Amino acid sequence: MEHDRSDEHNDALARLALARLGAAVRARRRVAGLSQEGLAERSDLHRNYVGGVERGERNVGYLNLLALARGLGCVPAVLVAEATPDASSETDAVG
Repeated sequence: MEHDRSDEHNDALARLALARLGAAVRARRRVAGLSQEGLAERSDLHRNYVGGVERGERNVGYLNLLALARGLGCVPAVLVAEATPDASSETDAVG
């Protein structure tokens, strides 16, 4: 049973991390004045993929992270930093 709780906790952390990355992408896209379609074109990705990232439904691979950052005019580290909470708020959020 303890293993199940650990898996659930890890799943919750993963969902939270993807949602935060999606929020960072969305915020930067809006500041840049881009639609999802515009960001997709600049990133050479499909607009449905960009929407999925913003909704936290996609686990973004490294090459796609590079493409999104390029489309947003930033480096990937900026997106990751904006999506990374401090340790105390992450623990509070999931459990």
